[in-house]
Amino acid sequence: MNELLITVIVLILFLLVFLFGRKEQVSQAALDKEDFKAEKDSWSKEEIKSHTDIDETRDEMNKLIEEKLDADDDEGIHLKYIINEWADLKKRVFSERRSWVRNPEKDSE
Repeated sequence: MNELLITVIVLILFLLVFLFGRKEQVSQAALDKEDFKAEKDSWSKEEIKSHTDIDETRDEMNKLIEEKLDADDDEGIHLKYIINEWADLKKRVFSERRSWVRNPEKDSE
């Protein structure tokens, strides 16, 4: 009788450990799913601009700087430099984002 009682208690303990461990795995999977969805949403909201759109935006910003700040002013020069760097980075991101379509062999290297 004692052996049967001990066996039942051990089985109940194993069952409880199994259920609580599974519950933790399910909650972790739900958190991972939420993180993935949030990342996917942030990618979908990202603004993708073509080279011409980037050039137009850069030109508009440079005109605005020239109107508001003197072109010879150090701040104006620094702002134009930052804007040009931003435009170059956006162009590079646009090119790299599409490069895997045109050059799939680069990804396999």
